[in-house]
Amino acid sequence: MKPMRLYIEQPEGLRPTLKRLHSVLIEVIQGGAVEVIVRRPTRTLLQNRKLWPMLSDLSKQVNWYGYTLTNTEWKIVLTASLKKQKIVPAIDGGFVSLGTSTRALSKQDFSDLIELTYAFGAEQNVQWGGKALSHYETYRQAA
Repeated sequence: MKPMRLYIEQPEGLRPTLKRLHSVLIEVIQGGAVEVIVRRPTRTLLQNRKLWPMLSDLSKQVNWYGYTLTNTEWKIVLTASLKKQKIVPAIDGGFVSLGTSTRALSKQDFSDLIELTYAFGAEQNVQWGGKALSHYETYRQAA
């Protein structure tokens, strides 16, 4: 069975969506157990496409305590700051961040991450490139 996603944005959409879900469940339950998960939508692809050019600009322009961080490392640093994550000793020395995956962030949290990235970049005098500035208002699709 292929996974199925149903979105309900307004109360008016609840009844037709539940009716559709009921029909689908009646059909697929014949093949075995089914899992239904209800949650807020996670970050959008547009938000994700927005973040990566910003991380690239940080990587190219910001020296962080003597380190040049990769895009992924900047994502970890910024997400840890946003979610106030713990840093704990690793098993074999060093430290590890107990982080949250950006894939699991809600649209609102991801929007906050982008805002945090802009604010941090401004503090560091980052000159944002065209891709980082494009669609500035569009990405703000918070839940």
